[in-house]
Amino acid sequence: RIQWAATHAGRPYFEDYYYLAFLKKAGELKGKFSPVEVFGGPTQETGKRGEKYLAVEGLGKIPLSNIRRPKPMMDFGDVGASGEGAEGNKSLDQEPLLAARVLIEDCLGLLLDVDDVDRMLDEREVDEENAEELNKRRVALLDSILSSFNLPQSPSGDDEDDSVFIYIAHLRKGQKLISGLINKSGSGAEANQILWSVFRNMNLLFDGNYAASSPMAGLSMAVAESISKLDIVGVCQSLAAFLAGDCKTQGLPIKPSAELFDCAGHVLCALLSRASGLGLGVTPSPSSYSMDPPPPNLVAAWAGAVNAFFQILEAHMESLISAGGDNTEQVRKQVPVVLIRAMLPHAEDSQRDKLRQFLIKIK
Repeated sequence: RIQWAATHAGRPYFEDYYYLAFLKKAGELKGKFSPVEVFGGPTQETGKRGEKYLAVEGLGKIPLSNIRRPKPMMDFGDVGASGEGAEGNKSLDQEPLLAARVLIEDCLGLLLDVDDVDRMLDEREVDEENAEELNKRRVALLDSILSSFNLPQSPSGDDEDDSVFIYIAHLRKGQKLISGLINKSGSGAEANQILWSVFRNMNLLFDGNYAASSPMAGLSMAVAESISKLDIVGVCQSLAAFLAGDCKTQGLPIKPSAELFDCAGHVLCALLSRASGLGLGVTPSPSSYSMDPPPPNLVAAWAGAVNAFFQILEAHMESLISAGGDNTEQVRKQVPVVLIRAMLPHAEDSQRDKLRQFLIKIK
């Protein structure tokens, strides 16, 4: 009891968070799983604090680990060295990957604050004034995370790059961060910037082989879910971002497989299906018949973008057939059948004939 009283000050959500989360998941929690007030921890002061030490009697001070100021385990450099080699050395805290890890830890902390706000709004009785303040805090937290990514403001990217986003997306924790951010952001111009970065860098992001339970597969599912909420302008901008990205020169990174998850194919199929559901394409989805017809300028822009996309898909199919040669069974496994089906409502008669000829060749 003495130890329990010393470590519990009456805020179970912060002191027993994991235990309460376990009870909530198991359906055994009797109370509410939400904070009484928003926790204002010293997250912004973490980088300004000095080093912490562990005092051990007879051994002096042992510095504790600090992700912001890591210490090298060994120094192979000559203490008295001088010249170009010595001047070019960088300390660990200047490495881009370390900066990405620090950024990920900070942003994950902000996402936890967003979770706290959501739980308060869902489970607590909050008056209208406090609810408005909580919503403003939620928007500010998400904007802070998005601004730290330094994302380009346009679908094409212009002269800006996605270097920060790519560093983050190549780390497992970063993939989980991006997935959580997409799920929390909903729809809007700021959230669309993440989708544009994904479309511009599909070969860099989805070049590897990923299982269905991997964080990268979770990221592609979050992107597909966000695509399903886009309006007609957002759909056209997303395809424009794809055509302005690395797939224009490097081809499609789609990898149909029964054992692995096709991240790029999943995202592209979601985009084409959403466009068809909004009334775009040669033969739109029947669900769009009750909607107002899309503006002519967007229809023309989409048609031009689809033609450019078809050329990339056609080049991909030709390379598969030429590389496979007489091994039609191997080529058949690599054909993106699901993507072709999603492409059919947007393809003209001549384009459908070409796709049909490709499929006949591998029968």
